[in-house]
Amino acid sequence: MSIPKLKRQFLEEDKRRYGTQHQEFVDNPRNELKLGLVELETNVEFRNRFDAFVAPMVYSSEPCDFDTCFNSFKDISEQLIG
Repeated sequence: MSIPKLKRQFLEEDKRRYGTQHQEFVDNPRNELKLGLVELETNVEFRNRFDAFVAPMVYSSEPCDFDTCFNSFKDISEQLIG
């Protein structure tokens, strides 16, 4: 299955499942996903949660920090969102 087809399938499933909770997502899922990325990037609470809960669970001699992880996530997300 192609990535665009998977993306459409996931968006339709999310609209069906969560549409009654978040009308903005139903109306414009692409925009809402972009706004979510901005929120993750700018809201210090997500960085704090990463530092408090995720980082301690990584056992590596060279663990990644929030910025490295988020930038990878953002790059992939932006490719999928379009």
